[in-house]
Amino acid sequence: MFDINDKIEVFISSDCKKKEYIELRGLIKELLEKKGFIKTYVFEKDVASTSTAEDRYLDKLDECHVILFLIDNQLENGAIPPGVMKEYRRANDLNKKALYLFCNSTNKRKTIIQEEIINKSGKAPKYYDEVTEFKEFVNKSIDSVISDIVGVYKLYCRDALVRPDTYDQNKEIPSSININQEHFVSSHIDKQYFKNFTKSKNLIWETIFNKNRKLIKTGDFIDEFTSIFLQHLIGKISFSALNLENFKSNLKREKINSFSLKRWEAIEAYYNDDLKTAIKILYKLYDKNFTDIPEWVKNNILIDIRYIENINFRKNNQLGIPQAQSKLDSSDTFLAFPIIDRLGYEIYEQILSEIFEIETKLPGSFRMSNSLKEIFEKIEKYIFASVYYGSLVNILLSRQLLMEATFHFSQYYTDSWLRYFCMGMAILNGEPGKIKKIFSHLISYFNVSSYDKINNMYNLTNILPVGIIRNEMKLTVLQIIGYYFSDEDYSKCEDEVFKIANFWIEDEQIIVSIGFQLIEFMKKNIERIDTNKVLKFALTVLEKKLLRFYDDIFRMLIYLNWNSASNVLIKGLIIEIESLIKDKEQRKKFSNLGSLIISIRKNCTKSAKRWDSLIQKEWVDFYRNVYNLGIIDLTKDTAKTYILEYANQIKERNKTQGKNGKYSIYGNNPQQIIINIINNPNAIEIDFDSINRKLLPILLEVLHNKQQSVDEKVYCFKLLMNLESKCKIGKYECDWTSFSNQIFKNKNEVLSANEVVGFGIYSSSILKLYSFFYETINGYQNEQEALSIFAELSSSDKLNSINFIKGINDYIRYFEILGYMEINYLSYILQIVFSKSYDQYFQIRSESVACLGALCSTSFKDTIISRLSEMIEDPDYRVRLKVLWQLDKIRKISKPYFNYIIQKAKVDNNFIIRSWLKRNL
Repeated sequence: MFDINDKIEVFISSDCKKKEYIELRGLIKELLEKKGFIKTYVFEKDVASTSTAEDRYLDKLDECHVILFLIDNQLENGAIPPGVMKEYRRANDLNKKALYLFCNSTNKRKTIIQEEIINKSGKAPKYYDEVTEFKEFVNKSIDSVISDIVGVYKLYCRDALVRPDTYDQNKEIPSSININQEHFVSSHIDKQYFKNFTKSKNLIWETIFNKNRKLIKTGDFIDEFTSIFLQHLIGKISFSALNLENFKSNLKREKINSFSLKRWEAIEAYYNDDLKTAIKILYKLYDKNFTDIPEWVKNNILIDIRYIENINFRKNNQLGIPQAQSKLDSSDTFLAFPIIDRLGYEIYEQILSEIFEIETKLPGSFRMSNSLKEIFEKIEKYIFASVYYGSLVNILLSRQLLMEATFHFSQYYTDSWLRYFCMGMAILNGEPGKIKKIFSHLISYFNVSSYDKINNMYNLTNILPVGIIRNEMKLTVLQIIGYYFSDEDYSKCEDEVFKIANFWIEDEQIIVSIGFQLIEFMKKNIERIDTNKVLKFALTVLEKKLLRFYDDIFRMLIYLNWNSASNVLIKGLIIEIESLIKDKEQRKKFSNLGSLIISIRKNCTKSAKRWDSLIQKEWVDFYRNVYNLGIIDLTKDTAKTYILEYANQIKERNKTQGKNGKYSIYGNNPQQIIINIINNPNAIEIDFDSINRKLLPILLEVLHNKQQSVDEKVYCFKLLMNLESKCKIGKYECDWTSFSNQIFKNKNEVLSANEVVGFGIYSSSILKLYSFFYETINGYQNEQEALSIFAELSSSDKLNSINFIKGINDYIRYFEILGYMEINYLSYILQIVFSKSYDQYFQIRSESVACLGALCSTSFKDTIISRLSEMIEDPDYRVRLKVLWQLDKIRKISKPYFNYIIQKAKVDNNFIIRSWLKRNL
């Protein structure tokens, strides 16, 4: 955010190792700063700091208004220096205003960055220019920066920058409010004390955006204390750094009212994690018959008590209605806090108004607004009033107001400080559910940020006073950003978590919510966390018979890196699991036990081989239907036996499914199991001839059953596509065209199926898609039908969109397996996949990467690889990882793009991305 008194900050990015660039940056800095309104950052002028050089220059990039990139093509294959690449990725992540100047030797390839910028816009964009000689960089740099600034000013002069602010800063809040004839006296705070509201004013704005704050004197002790307390609320100082005793002394001396002092004593007890004392003080205050305490203040005291009682319930694993809630329910007055409610209403009204103005602004216009600054000022008044009345809940709610305001504005404005501050407020707000939602939208901030900022974000949890909330937030934050820390910082965080874990598991009365959070932390960090620490913790939970955590422990252990596990711990785990295998009643309770058994048996063969006979004896159904199939190497005969057995399951289900309008939900998917068998990586021989004779008629019956579920029919088409591709590769005889004609002789029967609401995952539209794709691979062509189906699904909901792109992937994979990439409707499919690669949901983008990878062999390969090189900067690491999985295909087509993607990946903070590169390159 920009203030009229600030200078425009320009960050100059170029190769830091070349001498000529050092001189060049110094000269450009000098010439730009002579203009008087520009301040530049160059690496050489940096001051000493405890942070790493890399962290410092990334922080400076975050703070700047404009980035000037100076890039040449002297490195081999158009490569980019690592520092410049990191700055380029960071600028893209933050959507920073950037100007690009390229110096290109005529006999060398242009950099991939230059090609990427042109590909994005279709032509050379306005923020890009090219020179042929190094010395031209100076004049071009000065002209580019000045022209950009002047260009924005011209837009403003032509009214392209819209600023419809109507906020009246002189508007007073009334001193009283009348609701249904009940008079609420809001005391004299709004008139008398808001006049002394000076030191707290604009403090949030100036803190967030690093503005130099002028020294402001105030004669009011509440304003003085609020200005310091505000810094605590936004995470700058701890509660212990406040001079609370002095504030309480002033409250006592000034005799503001009869209740604020006692409420602050309760707040102090809350911050000391002495919840019982806080509740006792507030009940004593509530029960006193003070004549100057309005009813709404007494109700507000009850709201504070209710909040603290609820935390106590969580600490003691209790469910129930707090005593304070019962008193509130019996009250015959409105639960209102006049001045606070009025301010809260105005804050949300202004947020909604700003969103409306942004969403309805004229095409091609920009919006300049002071709304956020005004909202911050109202929140400061909200905090001022909460401090005055000693309202704990409203003090804490101010963090939620800050979180929500900055979140909404961060969706429309690119300032990185807003995003960082919003995530900090989400942590300090102390609600795990909300922090997960906020971080899921803003997580890209950490992809190439400084490690200091990531660690500082985690350290905000230390501000939270109550142990259970503080520990929950530590675990929640690490669940979300555990893969983004430096190795050193992560090691410290991990040590802290296992101290929490050790204390928790040895406690006489364990806190259930902390237990689940600990297990979820381990699961989310399973590829980075110390394997033996996890295994030791899990083993202790099992030994202590903490049954309620078993299934979560089993689900987490499935993904453990068994190769680095201690043999002693593995043996201990095997003993505990064997007792469950033998206990028929207990093992029924744990849905993840079977998957864990298979994971251990596959990865710890020597230790767990004895399970084969034990499970065969004690758990017959599991051994026959799951264990044997997952562990024992299949032969031609056993593969055939299993396939026909599951084919029979499909046949039997077809007899009952939909009968009398009833649909059953099953624990297994026989079609998918058959697909897994025929795609077995061990390349077992399969007797497709005899299998097809029995399986194909069954699938035909299912597809012609008008009472069947949509899901069953979709799974049948998936199986048929896999089966047909495998048979054609193996040159097994089967007239697939004739079989397809049999299926579609009555297409209405095939498309008639029921969506099982609440349980099914496929829609009728997806059935139509799979039906069309299967008919197409067997010679059917109908462009109008294709366009109709694609159009219907292109604008569908999230689940349909995911299944749509998965269906396209299954269709492409059929041709990829056959090595034949002359795909019907390829141009339409490519447009759809490209469109979905920009979708807001990561699952859809992730599936689109797989499609693009499969299409690399088509005539559109150059366009596809260019898009994949952009997607290595995707906000979600899972999408970036899928791009890396396509590198073998990309290497065969374009070595420069292969290297370019690796360069981008190497500057990624995410541990999974870095680990993949180490293992595979």
